[in-house]
Amino acid sequence: IITVPLEIDGTSQGDTTAGPLIELVGVEGSTPFGLRTQQPLTVRRLAIGHVGVALYLPSSGESYGNYLGLAADGTTPLSNSGGVRSFGPLTIGGNSPELRNIISSNLTYGVVAQGNDRIHVEGNYIGVAADGATARPNGRALYIASEDGADILQNVIATNTSYGVLANTTGVRILYNSFFSNGSGIAFSAGTRAASGSDPPGVADLLRADVRVPHGRRDPPPLAT
Repeated sequence: IITVPLEIDGTSQGDTTAGPLIELVGVEGSTPFGLRTQQPLTVRRLAIGHVGVALYLPSSGESYGNYLGLAADGTTPLSNSGGVRSFGPLTIGGNSPELRNIISSNLTYGVVAQGNDRIHVEGNYIGVAADGATARPNGRALYIASEDGADILQNVIATNTSYGVLANTTGVRILYNSFFSNGSGIAFSAGTRAASGSDPPGVADLLRADVRVPHGRRDPPPLAT
């Protein structure tokens, strides 16, 4: 258990353009966590597999460029039970390729976010390999129950066996994502709603499970019919 605020930076070990240079691999069925912390944690460019939960974050967390559930080659499954479990402010990915996480081949879920703080999930591949297309399904991709809602932006969320997004909170923005070949699409539990505001809603995201938007595209997807 990590008990102090910490940044773990795998890019310090050399050129990680082709993928992480460091793999944290547990004993399947015996290692409960990849990284578990009681304090803010930032993790960059690691591959974490064969554990219960790759990143367990009771405090704030940031994940950039990590492969959670796959080996450093970006395709070989190293299945975890879960990818990320958080209870505080959480940022996963960003608006450039080097920040993209690959969260795939996790048996139960890719990301579960609870607590009181806003969640930001952007530019990731969730349910596919590092090529953005090869199926490496999670069980459920994203479960969002954080009280302050979430921004889910420009991700590829595909081939997961259950929901692409299951939201049990208000104030969730789901924009410019590519959803395809998930067992279920997007669901809002009773009493939840998508956020309204100055940004146009991702209408096609909300209405069907099979929405393909080129990764990085900034204009709204076409309306579903």
